[in-house]
Amino acid sequence: MKRLEVPIIILNGPRHSWASSTLLQITNVSPYFVKPLTPSRMFLTLALGSVVIFIIFWLLDKLTLSPKDRYVLITGCDTGFGNALAKSLDLQGCYVFATCLTRDGAAALKESTSEHLRVVMMDVLSSESIKEAFEEVKKDLPQGAG
Repeated sequence: MKRLEVPIIILNGPRHSWASSTLLQITNVSPYFVKPLTPSRMFLTLALGSVVIFIIFWLLDKLTLSPKDRYVLITGCDTGFGNALAKSLDLQGCYVFATCLTRDGAAALKESTSEHLRVVMMDVLSSESIKEAFEEVKKDLPQGAG
């Protein structure tokens, strides 16, 4: 059985000087696996960790799509989740085609949004209504979008 003695670093006294005062016995560990922690290794570990975390957050930011200048069709915008989503995307600069079943819901939505939001009347249970809404949205989309 191998025996490896590793210094444990503790803070000592009011000056917090580094001291290796206690030896820890670790069995069955290669002496090349555990190395004493020195200030330069601690700095290198913190610097490398910071760089890795920065790269991860930078990549996540690059993978996030901006809704600005995007075209979105949302169904069920009279009330509820569809209504809230349409308003939110409109505030973020997205071009929204919001489908509503009732004229009252469409009027209320149009009053509280910008010119980027276009209300389209559609009943999701009617194939004819869906075809008409499709043609209306297709007509209003710029060439190459959607």
